[in-house]
Amino acid sequence: MTLWADFLNNTGRPITKSTHYFPIYEKHFARFVGQPITFIEIGCGAGGSLQMWRRYFGPHATIIGIDINPMCKYFEEEQIFVRIGSQQDESFLQAVLDEFGTPDIVLDDGSHVQGHVVATFNYLYQRVSNRGVYMVEDLHTAYWPEYEGGLRHRGSFIELCKDLVDDLNAYHSRNANPPGLFTKNTVATCFYDGAIVFERGPHRHSQEQTTGNDLEIVKWYRWGVEQGDAWSQRNLGFLYATGKGMYAAGKGDVAQDHAEAVRLFRMAADQGDTTAQLHLGAMTANGQGTPRSPVQALMWCTIAALHGHPNATDVCNTLARNMTQEQIAQARELAESWRPTARGTA
Repeated sequence: MTLWADFLNNTGRPITKSTHYFPIYEKHFARFVGQPITFIEIGCGAGGSLQMWRRYFGPHATIIGIDINPMCKYFEEEQIFVRIGSQQDESFLQAVLDEFGTPDIVLDDGSHVQGHVVATFNYLYQRVSNRGVYMVEDLHTAYWPEYEGGLRHRGSFIELCKDLVDDLNAYHSRNANPPGLFTKNTVATCFYDGAIVFERGPHRHSQEQTTGNDLEIVKWYRWGVEQGDAWSQRNLGFLYATGKGMYAAGKGDVAQDHAEAVRLFRMAADQGDTTAQLHLGAMTANGQGTPRSPVQALMWCTIAALHGHPNATDVCNTLARNMTQEQIAQARELAESWRPTARGTA
């Protein structure tokens, strides 16, 4: 029986849940069914959900309810434990952890007051098992002032989670946002209507990997070059410049040939490809595959800079340090008079 079917056929204590939560529960909780887990639900309601979770997770699960209402102790029965205290009280939360151990799942369906939700998350999240789940539901309240919420209100849990998206992607921030504990211990943050789910797990900086035969890439580029495509001309030029496959470096799928690289870069550069222009400028500056010419090198890099390549200005400045003012002016004049040509074929 699915959790949804269990909910519909419930004859025990009352359960109140938004119906669209059930596919979310099953998606994130299913792997824990039948396992000896510790499940904490903050907010006991009328006690029915504690019974539902016991039926769902099975006989090896420990179900813990947290509530401020002392009457909720009535809901205790086999496998179900209720502890009375405030969800934002760290000493109370720690006492629960000391008694029952590390939780595998925390489901916050408590007061919905944003300060409480944030405080609970800040204390409990890093104390959930390293492959566990933390879910907060009924987050429509994050937009309601009576729950300390409001649209884009900085104190709401929704706004905190927007910042956590940046933390999840901190490895890609180029040190603008150094990875912290959340980054290193979170593999997914899933936003739903009125609910957010965090999947914990070891999160390392991802690496791209490509499989397949580099020769197929080379064939594709060659075909593009025949069509006069600047992107193909530039990429095939890169393979000739480096003498290795773009995706499987070191295989040597294309023999290094600087003259052919220059020819291909020039075709792409003439069409306005700024990356090809920058490569062509660098090879001309070094005399690779073409006679060394500081003026021509600076011309191509200046053209790339004038047309928006983000790294071209720095390259131009580096080249200009070893040139006379007359050479710099000549390169600038050539660059400003340059115009792209129609696409050409090899």
